[in-house]
Amino acid sequence: DRTEFKEEFRITRSDGDVRWLEIIANIERDPAGSPVRVYGVNLDITDRKAIAERIRSSEAQLRLITDSIPALVSYIDRSERYRFVNRRYSEWFGIERDEIVTHTMTEILGSSARDSLKPRIDEVLTGVTVSFESWLNYPAAGRRYVHVSYVPDISEAGEVAGFYALVTDLTAQK
Repeated sequence: DRTEFKEEFRITRSDGDVRWLEIIANIERDPAGSPVRVYGVNLDITDRKAIAERIRSSEAQLRLITDSIPALVSYIDRSERYRFVNRRYSEWFGIERDEIVTHTMTEILGSSARDSLKPRIDEVLTGVTVSFESWLNYPAAGRRYVHVSYVPDISEAGEVAGFYALVTDLTAQK
C-alpha cells in the first residue's frame, strides 16, 4: 500500500551509451487501496553516480595510503568529533575504526587526556599548526614518546573546519 515509489536503474541506449536513471513516482489509490494512477519523473543520475564512484575510489586510495604509513592519522572536526582514523590509530587505541569515528575526543581519549590537550586544540582551531613531543599512554600500545602535529583544515571561506592529527612514535629514538 505504498504511495511513493523510488528506484534507480541502468539502461543502455540504442547508441550503446549507458545511463543511470532514477524514477520518483507517486501512486494514487482508491478507497479500497487499489492503484488508480501513477505519476512521476525519470531523472538522469549518470553524473551523480560517476561522482559518487570517484569519491569512493578516492576514499579507498586515502585509506590505503594512510594505513600503510607508520604513524597515527586522524581528522577531527570543529566539534572535536573524529571523522577519520587510520588503521594504526585504531590499533594503538584498541578500538575499531567504526567505534572511533563520530565519537568525541573526550569519549575516545578520556576527559583527563582531552583536558591536557585543550590548549593545543584551541590553538589549532584558530588556524595555527601546532607541534609538540610528549610521553603519552595509549590503551593498546602502552606508554610512547610521540611527536604530534595538529594541522588546521581551512575551508575556502577561510574558516577552520577541523584539524588533522599526525602522531609519530619516537620511543625507540628516545
